[in-house]
Amino acid sequence: MKFVFGPVPSRRLGASLGVNLVPHKICSFDCIYCEVGKTTELTSERRRFFKPEDLLKEFKIKYEKRKDKVDVVTFTGAGEPTLNIDLGYLAEKIKEIIDKPLAILTNSSLIMRDDVRRELMNFDIVVPSLDAVTDKTFAEVNKPVEGIKINDIIAGLKQFCTEFKGEVYIEVLLVKGVNDSNEDLQRLTEVLKDIEYTKVQLNTVFRPTAYKGVVGLSEKELLEKALFLSKNGVRVEPVGNYVKKLNNEGENIVEDVVELLKMRPCTEEDLILLFGTAKIKEVVERLIEKDMIVEKEHDGELFYFKK
Repeated sequence: MKFVFGPVPSRRLGASLGVNLVPHKICSFDCIYCEVGKTTELTSERRRFFKPEDLLKEFKIKYEKRKDKVDVVTFTGAGEPTLNIDLGYLAEKIKEIIDKPLAILTNSSLIMRDDVRRELMNFDIVVPSLDAVTDKTFAEVNKPVEGIKINDIIAGLKQFCTEFKGEVYIEVLLVKGVNDSNEDLQRLTEVLKDIEYTKVQLNTVFRPTAYKGVVGLSEKELLEKALFLSKNGVRVEPVGNYVKKLNNEGENIVEDVVELLKMRPCTEEDLILLFGTAKIKEVVERLIEKDMIVEKEHDGELFYFKK
């Protein structure tokens, strides 16, 4: 298992050096919109997935090579990072290495736990998801493991935000016809009034998803929903389909492309913008010939996937 990937363009955080804490695709949710794919092990059990020293060794090497191109280091991955029992230890050790903010993307599923909230205190930026606030919509969008309740998540998030001294960007991802009604958003605003967050980042589906028939909002629709939330007192920003150009000339582009496609599908344009080189076409063709990646159409666009 390789642990460090990128830097990759993040719509939320800029150029992010990703740290993968969980093997593909172990998660506490099986979200219908997930761009990593369907969950293969649905669990809420925290455990050790690898030796922490193995991750730290790889991180030190890659961070030293790439730190000038990095805006933020982000704990994320092909599953839910808070499932890793070594989360707090790894955060402490990586904070000793880096001179950038340390962020984590979490689906919030374990934030009701005292140990998880305590470990999250090690981060500068926490990006917790809150796609729904009712049992019905929560089950439909996030498909959680048995035993996880949305009211417990909301209570845990409220408590965490009261104690946390860093920045909290609550991510809300809207799926057309599922959790994007004004009724859903009105209930969300009522919950957010009691949470001390920095801002809400309103997102939607931009890439191929785990389940078929999942549709994102248009840019206009996303802006309309953001305006609705803003008028109801929510500090919100819509997140566009943003790709930041990174200069990765001279790096091992083949390896980086493969690692990126493990995490999410990309178009050729994404890869060209990301790696800043026309050589990417040659790399993609070579990887297809070696049967390492495949090309699939989604909504009229061609995406590359890791096999």
